[in-house]
Amino acid sequence: MDRLEYIRVQTDRILQRIPSAEEQKFAYIHLYGVSKWAAFLAMKENLDPEIAAVSGMLHDIARYLENSADHAVRGAELSLEILNHTQLFTADEISIITSAIAHHSDKEHIHDVYDELLKNSDVLDHYFYNPKDPISPSDQKRLLLLLKDIQ
Repeated sequence: MDRLEYIRVQTDRILQRIPSAEEQKFAYIHLYGVSKWAAFLAMKENLDPEIAAVSGMLHDIARYLENSADHAVRGAELSLEILNHTQLFTADEISIITSAIAHHSDKEHIHDVYDELLKNSDVLDHYFYNPKDPISPSDQKRLLLLLKDIQ
């Protein structure tokens, strides 16, 4: 089993603990969706699609597992535990993934390239899940730039 698939299996085990079928469904759709967008954008930017996809799979893990108020920072902490436990990722890869997760909710500020990639993937997934749903002004600004870029 490759590393991304291993993370998917671990993520699935976590999501299976969600008591609400509706919330569990949305969690699967969103995490897998963000992971796919992240791989796509990474390929487009000549970045590592596997590292990007892993960050997408884990980015909201604290939201779904703990309903954490600061889910980005807590998600980075949980992801650090998960990734260290696997012993499949280097310290540099873990740092890239956890940084992206820690910063993904801060759409107002610019961070490193993988952080921005995860933010963009999150925005795209939310938008394409239902383009009629309202989005925040910061996400809207980012979305307009993304849609121009991927055309």
